[in-house]
Amino acid sequence: MTFLVLIDSFENKQKIVNNLIEISEFEGWSDYSLRLAFNKSQVDEKYLDIIFENKIFSAIEFITELRLKNLLELCKTSSEFSSKKISDKIALALFNFLDLDKNNKVSFKRLVNFYINPQNLIFYKNFGLKPTKVAFSQSYRVADFIWNLCGDQSTDFNFFSKRMILSKIVIRSFVYFVNDNSLNSCATKNFIEQQILKVLKFNKYKNISKQKFSFLKNKLDEILLEQNNYPKKMSNLLSEIPFIRLIKKNHFK
Repeated sequence: MTFLVLIDSFENKQKIVNNLIEISEFEGWSDYSLRLAFNKSQVDEKYLDIIFENKIFSAIEFITELRLKNLLELCKTSSEFSSKKISDKIALALFNFLDLDKNNKVSFKRLVNFYINPQNLIFYKNFGLKPTKVAFSQSYRVADFIWNLCGDQSTDFNFFSKRMILSKIVIRSFVYFVNDNSLNSCATKNFIEQQILKVLKFNKYKNISKQKFSFLKNKLDEILLEQNNYPKKMSNLLSEIPFIRLIKKNHFK
C-alpha cells in the first residue's frame, strides 16, 4: 500500500507530465505519448491506470492542477496583484497562467490540435467528443480559480455567468498564446486585456439598457395602472391624454 502511494505521489505525477509535455511536442497528445513519458520517467506502464485513471485526460487535468498551484504562488508573492482592480487582476492572473508555459508553446499548440481533431469524431476507436469536453471543463476550472483568486463572492446566477464568460476568454487566449511569437508574449497580454475590455463595455451598455427599460416600465405602469395595480378604465386613460384634456377644456368652458 505504501508503495502504491509513492507511485501515485504528486512528485511522481509532476515528473511524468513534464516528460509528457516534452514528448508531445513531437508525438502529439495521446495515450501513446503518455506511455513514452512513463518510460522516460522510469515508471512501469502497468501503474498507468493507478496514476492517471483516465490516461491522457487525467494527465491533462493534472497539468491544469499543477499550473493553478504555480499561479497561486505567483499571485501570493506579487506585490502588485492585491492592489489592482478586479478586471486588471483577472487579466494579470490569466496572462501569468499562460506564461507559465512560455517555453512549451509548440507542445501546447499540439494540444489545441488534440482538442479539435475531427478524426476523433470520425473513428470510433478514437476519443469522440471527450477532448472537446475536457477543453471546456479545464477552461471553466481555470476561470473559476481566477475568480476565486480575485475574491469573487457571487452566489446567484452571476456566479455561473461570470465563469462562463471568462472560460470563453481563457480558450481564446490559450489559442492566441500558443501562436504568439511576440517578445515576452506581449501580444497575448494585449489580447487578454482587449477581451476583458469588450466584456466590460458590453456589461456597461447592458446595464444602461436595463436602467432605461426599468424607467420606461415604471412610466407605463404610472399611465396604465391604478395605485392598487389594477388596469385603469379606458375612459380614465383617455381623459389623461393631453390632447383629450385640451378638447374637453375648450368645449366645456
